[in-house]
Amino acid sequence: MDGQVVIKSKGDINVVNALASVPPDLLKESEKNLKFGGVELNLAKVEPNNLEQYFAVNSQIEVSYRQISPTEYKVKISGIGDSSRNFVLVFSSTYSPLWKLDGRQAFPVYAFLNGFTVSRNGEYTIAYEPQKYVVPGLWISGVTLLTLLGLLLIKR
Repeated sequence: MDGQVVIKSKGDINVVNALASVPPDLLKESEKNLKFGGVELNLAKVEPNNLEQYFAVNSQIEVSYRQISPTEYKVKISGIGDSSRNFVLVFSSTYSPLWKLDGRQAFPVYAFLNGFTVSRNGEYTIAYEPQKYVVPGLWISGVTLLTLLGLLLIKR
């Protein structure tokens, strides 16, 4: 296994595929120093048999989702319990601050995914905010087109 990394996964890799408990101050620190919990992880120096300890998930949290449209998802989170910690929900779509979780703006995770902090069980809505202007824009365009066609027909 020299030079190879093996990734094992349980279940499907979905659009919403990760939930991690990371205190916000530690998350910001890890982004600056490329460290997590004060420990720098250099995969080149880690024995392949010891990699699992760095990536093991000891959580009973369950995340499920339902796609409503290409720009809207319903996400259900359970198993958090009575924790005072914040969790990071990772939404695997190219990062944009216009993705919102119940009105709250996304933050970048790994510089290209959307992240949201979550602290309790529940059902959440992830939506691309500009999409709410599409249907009214189509109605306005349609009414304008019909009005112009009507005016052209009346003038003949």
